Amino acid sequence: MNRRLILWRHAKSSYPAHVLDIDRPLGDRGVHDACELRRVIRRTTSGLRTRVLMSPSRRTLETWAWAGSDMEPCETEIRSELYLADRWMLLSQIRLESENTEALVVLAHDPGLHELVIELSGSSSVADPVRSKFPTNAFAVFAVTSPWSEFERGIHLKEVLIARGQ
Repeated sequence: MNRRLILWRHAKSSYPAHVLDIDRPLGDRGVHDACELRRVIRRTTSGLRTRVLMSPSRRTLETWAWAGSDMEPCETEIRSELYLADRWMLLSQIRLESENTEALVVLAHDPGLHELVIELSGSSSVADPVRSKFPTNAFAVFAVTSPWSEFERGIHLKEVLIARGQ
């Protein structure tokens, strides 16, 4: 089994007045940063049957629209359970994935993503750049060798990327 799990925090949002948290759009930097990950996503999922699970928040949907929406072949699903999900909810959503999926992208929020990345990476030094914080537009790529229903038994952190514009 050659699977990939990609845990991805949305790009930087803006904070307009009188807008609910779920409706916050990306800021200018967020749009730029999301575009920076476009090639990385393609490289990471190239040749794999890919599914993207994402939170329904505007900032996650816009991150996907700028960074990966034209990626082929790819299936996407918006799951309300991913909005501000804790690590336990994230784990449960990943475990539900079909065994046909070769690359699973979970595009969601902190603090749940940060907690899950740290938990799954164990003592790997690859996680050092995100030990204290999983910043916006951070992207952790894990190799998975076990079924999705028990993916934690066969997982290895391959890389961590933080796409930030200048």
